[in-house]
Amino acid sequence: MAPKKSRSLSHRQASERRGNAMGVGDWALYAQHRARQTQAILDAAPAGGRVCFFGAGNCNDLDLERLASHFDELHLVDIDLKALQRAKARQTEGTQTKLQLHGGIELSGLLARLDDTKRPLRTFTDIEATLGPATERVLSKLPGDLDLAVSCCVTTQIYFGLNRAVSTDDPMLVSIRHAGIVVHLRTLGLIVKPGAPVLFVTDALSSDSYPVESLEDQPDLIKVVEDLATEGRLFEAGSPIVIRRILYRDTGLETLLESPRLTAAWLWTGPLDRTYLVYAMRLQRRN
Repeated sequence: MAPKKSRSLSHRQASERRGNAMGVGDWALYAQHRARQTQAILDAAPAGGRVCFFGAGNCNDLDLERLASHFDELHLVDIDLKALQRAKARQTEGTQTKLQLHGGIELSGLLARLDDTKRPLRTFTDIEATLGPATERVLSKLPGDLDLAVSCCVTTQIYFGLNRAVSTDDPMLVSIRHAGIVVHLRTLGLIVKPGAPVLFVTDALSSDSYPVESLEDQPDLIKVVEDLATEGRLFEAGSPIVIRRILYRDTGLETLLESPRLTAAWLWTGPLDRTYLVYAMRLQRRN
């Protein structure tokens, strides 16, 4: 008998499927973001090699034709397999031959564990003990020794997915959200070869909470990202200060990845006429 799927994981998959289904016709809306993210990816690694995209979904934010002309093998990872299949079907035959799909993967590795009522996460020690198994849970479903790993604005989704799965009055909520980011960063670092790059792309702010459109004339958006992070204006899961703090405080990450640096930042207006501030951060697995 197949093991029963956790309730939190089922809810998360259903939510992402609904969102991806609603975004099927949004290809044009993603044009600006797609161009900037694709270029950041092409700049991150030399031609050839194998690359993995986490949170690929509908792939509205990835120009797979351009990427397939640059890389030898493209692995698309998402919790929603049907979205990946739709994305693959849109590509030319030559590009399709380079695509490998990995669907049904919950990137925090924690949702199933959160439903285990016999082993609740009540202490920091409990959470620390889950990090290794959660990371292995994700990695066991994916290839290894890749030449580049890319997180495609999925960290905020991981963060909010855990936020919905844990009670708002749970004293460990913040630590559990951060644990999801730790697992994702460990996965990114461990899936690539020693010395290979990792590109962490994330949405940092939206016009729902800040007049992002007012930044359009700013000549240096990377500096804007850093300044807004210092002021505490960014999403917690998208703040470079939070990401660096996690990288430096987690022993596994500190020995796995070299110090990060922001390489690009841009604005784009997507669904619901919402404008986002996005940045790309480059890391590298230590030799």
